Amino acid sequence: MPDSTSDSVSLLVDAVFRLNGSLIQAGDQLAQPAGISAAQWQVLGYLKRQ
Repeated sequence: MPDSTSDSVSLLVDAVFRLNGSLIQAGDQLAQPAGISAAQWQVLGYLKRQ
């Protein structure tokens, strides 16, 4: 019998991964006019805070 706690955790992890994918896609769209990717934008943001 499946454990409802592990099922809940699996559903939560799946939702988090889907949300992360959506955020990365939105970041790519926001960064596109500057000619960079979301990953490059994140690195630049990190470096700016240092």
